[in-house]
Amino acid sequence: MRVFVAVPLDRGTDPCAAVLERLHTSSWRPVPPGLRHLTLRFLGEISGAQADLVCEGIRAHCRGWPAMRAELRGLGAFPHWRDPAVLWAGVVGPGRDELARLAACVLEATVSVGEPERRRSFVPHLTLARRRSAAAPARAAAELERLPAPWRTAVWGELRLDTVVVYRSELLAGGPRYTPLLSLGLAETAGEFVP
Repeated sequence: MRVFVAVPLDRGTDPCAAVLERLHTSSWRPVPPGLRHLTLRFLGEISGAQADLVCEGIRAHCRGWPAMRAELRGLGAFPHWRDPAVLWAGVVGPGRDELARLAACVLEATVSVGEPERRRSFVPHLTLARRRSAAAPARAAAELERLPAPWRTAVWGELRLDTVVVYRSELLAGGPRYTPLLSLGLAETAGEFVP
């Protein structure tokens, strides 16, 4: 099964709605609001037994981790603006550092149960849209260039991050389906656990 670890957004949260309205084009596929999340670690294809171990590792390493707030600001593209495959909003402020520490904890948890390290530099971001596979990179880049210039540094809002989820991801014709394998509430205050 295909597995990743993430912090989901509240279903009612749509901080970048204006961007997504402008990107309903033939080049871009917006991520539906119910599927938006901040990825902490992508594991790829692993067995059910490995997924169980990952859930145990996350539970052991991340229990009691504090809930946090993070600010979304600006827009970016992976791998870059000239050949964009993914459009994202960045996580900034104190929440960025806290999220990076949580991602390091998730990495440690998954490595402790036998998953390969595959360490990459962590860039906290919220994926807003993906380039459609048939879309020409130059056309997709031109559509991004038509977005208002101030949006590249705009503040999109604050997020409350209070859950870590291990997801199974199924890639279907109509889009991905994410099924939680583990949902771990983050603590409101030191010593208090929110289920």
